[in-house]
Amino acid sequence: MKININGQEYPFDADSLTFDEACDLEGVFGGTFGEFGAALRKTSMTAIRAFVFILMRRNNPELRIDDIGRTVLGDLKFVKEKADKDETEPVRELPDPTLTDFEQPEPASED
Repeated sequence: MKININGQEYPFDADSLTFDEACDLEGVFGGTFGEFGAALRKTSMTAIRAFVFILMRRNNPELRIDDIGRTVLGDLKFVKEKADKDETEPVRELPDPTLTDFEQPEPASED
């Protein structure tokens, strides 16, 4: 999965998350790692902000959580890549976790 913010891509692979990042994520989120995962699935904005912060901080160690607060939600795009990296299949966009199910756009047909 990747998060695209204003054209800058931030890849995420759960297996590459370090213990320090996971602990920092808990601190920023204010709960356990398990609670974070559940909150992320429920579209918790606090969880999404913590997630975006951890990913962006990899490129900018001086980044503070307050810096994330100014990010416009419409600038976030969540993208999932095909697992086997087959370049013949296009990357597909995941549902936007900032929208309710009712607000989600119709999926593109796979003709």
